[in-house]
Amino acid sequence: MDTLIANKFVTVTYTPDLKLLTYKWTGIVNFELGIEAFKKTMSFLQTHPCYFVLHDATEMIGTFTKLNDFMSKEVALNFEKHGGKRSALVISSDVFSVFAINQYLKVVKTNNVEIKLFRSIDSAMEWLKEKMLVE
Repeated sequence: MDTLIANKFVTVTYTPDLKLLTYKWTGIVNFELGIEAFKKTMSFLQTHPCYFVLHDATEMIGTFTKLNDFMSKEVALNFEKHGGKRSALVISSDVFSVFAINQYLKVVKTNNVEIKLFRSIDSAMEWLKEKMLVE
């Protein structure tokens, strides 16, 4: 597993054998650090195969609706363009984070990427691996 970026809000790792990006979100939502992480990973996708994404937001607090426009218009489309297949989002129990993810799901539009919410990392990984085994 390789670490692509680590700041006080998010750590992003890449697992080459699974072609998996993992975002570990922690603490209070920070728009600038979120954008920084997404830009770095979008650049990384241009040269490294990645078909699966796991967002672990179990320790995130607050709303990230400011990120929704960028995530839906830039990040999701870039992931799909470079062969993305599935994106699993493990959400926290924080009411503002739950609200933000539901708003995101209303605006994100992809043709080939499946996006699904989970309450546990284990169930999210199980779902991602179903598609990994088919590949």
